[in-house]
Amino acid sequence: PLAALAPDRAAEIVMPLSLALVDRCDACLRVGGASVGADAEVAAFRAAAKPVYLSLDDLPAVTAHPDGA
Repeated sequence: PLAALAPDRAAEIVMPLSLALVDRCDACLRVGGASVGADAEVAAFRAAAKPVYLSLDDLPAVTAHPDGA
């Protein structure tokens, strides 16, 4: 991964990519402990009015697509 090539610049490399993915994702699952980067991702999802789930138990049930896909 890119972050492995420059560990001291991981946040500088990964965060812009991660935040850019907000537009392509339907929701966010926030896991783990304290993380400034993860908090920024959550804030971006909330700003985009997209759901943020805090545990696997909070995820909605998966249903089959009407066309079977």
